[in-house]
Amino acid sequence: MTIEVINQDVESGDQSVCLVCTGYHTDQSHVDKVVTLFEEKGYSVRVSGNLTQKKVKAQADNMFGNSNYLQKFAGTPQERYTELQSAICGPERVIYAMRGGYGTCEVAEMLTSKDFEIIENKNKVFVGSSDFVSLLSRIFSNCPSALAFHAPLGIQSVKVDDTSFEKLIAQLSSKNRFHSITADKDAVIISNPKFKHGQGRVIGGNLVTISSLVGTDLQYNFNDKIALFEEISETPRHIDRALKQLIASRTLDGVKGVILASFKGCGDKHDLIYVFKKHFKGLNCPVVFGFSIGHIYHQETVPLNCLSALDINDQMPPVLSFPSCEI
Repeated sequence: MTIEVINQDVESGDQSVCLVCTGYHTDQSHVDKVVTLFEEKGYSVRVSGNLTQKKVKAQADNMFGNSNYLQKFAGTPQERYTELQSAICGPERVIYAMRGGYGTCEVAEMLTSKDFEIIENKNKVFVGSSDFVSLLSRIFSNCPSALAFHAPLGIQSVKVDDTSFEKLIAQLSSKNRFHSITADKDAVIISNPKFKHGQGRVIGGNLVTISSLVGTDLQYNFNDKIALFEEISETPRHIDRALKQLIASRTLDGVKGVILASFKGCGDKHDLIYVFKKHFKGLNCPVVFGFSIGHIYHQETVPLNCLSALDINDQMPPVLSFPSCEI
């Protein structure tokens, strides 16, 4: 069978990136580190003007007062959207998220049909994770050919090993990016053993963020997709609650596979396995717990909205592969 792969190439000569903050602001030291990492690989880098902004501009009616909470953000929602729009309209091919946290959903809701038209015409590539996945949901819903990567955020550049960032650069720079990711050696098969293969475009990311989007215009649609979930510092009951919302809302109806990646600091592994089996045992597709994707020191870069296959082999760890030709 021949597989169509959309937006499979980022032109090798188009090595330009714009750094953005759609939620919380970051520190200048992190910005400097990321700029250096990209420039060492031959990339030209543009830095958005709001990355290190620590205090939003005063509101005309002062309705929010002097809120310390607001000072976490890289500007007001409008300011953050304006910077993102500048990146969308700019010449840089890659738009790279420096920080997650919270607030991207406010920006995602502001995107217009004109923004989506530019994203598709310019073949923009989005890179990020965590809270940034709320923006990717809106983009995928309106730009069927959009390409993104689930990868370390800029702020994580000082928290991940060198190979994690090297893998991101390799994926961005190579035309032959469609590769395979092998599950951890201690990965656990959650699904019924008879389901060995699932095929679909991979989308997803941070579990609690994705579950919070249910019932909004940013809600994910996992029909005919392979769902990717990861999390950090949430208790098993919070994981249980988030999965319950996704199942009850039928958000996962028609899913072709589920990857439960890293759940760092989320409690006892056996408790998590119980929660996962409670929700996923009845799915008619492969479900695997244990991939090095998410808020961890060693991270794999995952092409999103690209056709993939999740395969379970009894003799070796499960594999997530990204075919680009005949299979």
